[in-house]
Amino acid sequence: MQMLFGKKKELWETDESLALDSAISKVVNAFPGSGADDAEKMLKFIASAESNYGNYNWDTALSYGPYQMDPIRYYDVIQNKAWGQNNENRIDKANEFLRNEGYGEDFDLRDLAVYNPNTKGFDSVNRDLIHDPLVATTIARLALMQDAGAIPTDDEKIADYYFDFWGPRINDPSQPGYDDKRDDAFENFYSYNPEYDVDSKVFDALQDSTSTPALDSIINDNFIRESIEEPRDNTRVEPTE
Repeated sequence: MQMLFGKKKELWETDESLALDSAISKVVNAFPGSGADDAEKMLKFIASAESNYGNYNWDTALSYGPYQMDPIRYYDVIQNKAWGQNNENRIDKANEFLRNEGYGEDFDLRDLAVYNPNTKGFDSVNRDLIHDPLVATTIARLALMQDAGAIPTDDEKIADYYFDFWGPRINDPSQPGYDDKRDDAFENFYSYNPEYDVDSKVFDALQDSTSTPALDSIINDNFIRESIEEPRDNTRVEPTE
């Protein structure tokens, strides 16, 4: 990714992005796991890469929701019994959470779609619900919770995690379009979430001659975070019967 040092980015904000912000905040509070901040940042990056942070056309999108969940992943996260009781317990908790958010006392994530293993697609699907930001974010959070590896905090490693774990169609540096997809993901991510953009913070600090301590803090925090980042365990927990 080419850094845009010294270039002030414009904050992008739409009804869709605000709805997604709200959904992510609610979901990471309900499912903090071992690092709610990491999950929040990861969810925001996935949505930035997949749907321009929730700004997409249902009718032309290749998959579903702001995270562009395909039928195979939906089935694996929600309907694949091979993941065992822990996964079922998480789904039950997610259903309770969404019922309390007003989706109805009989709401069940397992009933959103009928997956066909032969076509690897849906025979039927509730499009309104599977595209819903809060429902989609809940499923995406459950997907992240199936991974045994820690979610990274460094921006470049978050991008690596996205391409490795989420597995978009273009996911290998050797593929044409990989660099563009990665750059676009970061541009969307920082534009909708400028609080994560170190370059933009440095730019702001440089405009204020009295902000040297703030600038030092920003630079030092970023340097320390990158220096102590632990290598990620890429081993995924495989479902067992």
